[in-house]
Amino acid sequence: MALGYRLVVGHAQDVNRLEYTDDSNVVNTIECELQSEAKRVSYLSATIADPGLKSFGKLQDPAFANIPVNLWMSPPGTSQRPTVLVFTGKVTGLQVSYPGPETLHIAAHDLSIDARRTSRLRVFAKKTSKQIVEAVIKDYGLTIDEAMLGDVSLVQRAIEIGITPSEGSALSDWDLMRRCLAADGLNMYVKGKKVVIHQFQKDTYSKTFTRGESPVVGMQASINHIGRPGQGGDKVSTAFGTKNDRKTLPASLSQEAKKIGATERGARAPLAGPGIKTLGAHTEDPGGAGWKNQVTALRQRKDTMQLICFPLPDFEIKHMAKLDGWGSKLDGYWFTKSIKHTLVPGGNGSMTALSLIRGPSSGAAKAAKIGFLQTKGDGKKL
Repeated sequence: MALGYRLVVGHAQDVNRLEYTDDSNVVNTIECELQSEAKRVSYLSATIADPGLKSFGKLQDPAFANIPVNLWMSPPGTSQRPTVLVFTGKVTGLQVSYPGPETLHIAAHDLSIDARRTSRLRVFAKKTSKQIVEAVIKDYGLTIDEAMLGDVSLVQRAIEIGITPSEGSALSDWDLMRRCLAADGLNMYVKGKKVVIHQFQKDTYSKTFTRGESPVVGMQASINHIGRPGQGGDKVSTAFGTKNDRKTLPASLSQEAKKIGATERGARAPLAGPGIKTLGAHTEDPGGAGWKNQVTALRQRKDTMQLICFPLPDFEIKHMAKLDGWGSKLDGYWFTKSIKHTLVPGGNGSMTALSLIRGPSSGAAKAAKIGFLQTKGDGKKL
């Protein structure tokens, strides 16, 4: 489907900024992938015909200048004026080729890239994880978005030091923020100039993805058994599990745990600074936060899917995808891992690929005569 877009490279007031639209006739391809995982950075790449390397000559060296990159796309199913801001970042690499066809390749990453590459020995006292994030991101011109934070109690740390426990080396600013939030069961990603802090995805995209209907073009799914304990399995071991281990399973899912022989204990808690009221030298249990056990982890780690659609610029990381008409093992709600927009100007090859993940489906469990509730990750039925 032909798609309207607007790609701007450079500051708005810069006379040498580059601006491309779907009728510029020089853009070969644009790829933009948005990531929900804090360990992975969102990126954009664009390949542009550049006779005489004139556009390349206009741009400053990204090693010495911050060159902003913004991509807008038209609303879904239209070629109207691009109004949906899909990507905001900075140029991190330029590549050119000669002789013909002479092309310019622009690589950009989201605005978390500087925090990921900067290590400072930071020390915070009497602050919650959210307050630590707010303090750090100010140095990078970012602000916090807590609309998806939900009802969560955050515990102040007596002290938080940005070093690795094993090596004693300074963490990157991004890894420090990730570690602080993980101790409270939170995650984060960058959207535009905001750092989004969230518990889990809970907003369903406005359109259901139905077999044989637009916007679906193709689908590949993998239904897997849990691989092994640890990463996605039960955290309790017979050697270290005790009757006093913290319970992490919602009470509503206790019967489910018994059916598959899982424990309700986490056996260990996230590493974090001590709570402000602690009398000890350290703690690994700030405010009662605990690792997820087997049942909870399985829900987010088991089934995977690649859903190829006509362009969906308004599909965001915060959205869940609802599928219908695919059978009991695939129908229902899926969490979003990443979104990849591929724009092919002047043709009908532009697509959006959704990388999705979820636990076992309640429909498949019912067919196998096993009681299983599909939830949004908070123990509440979808």
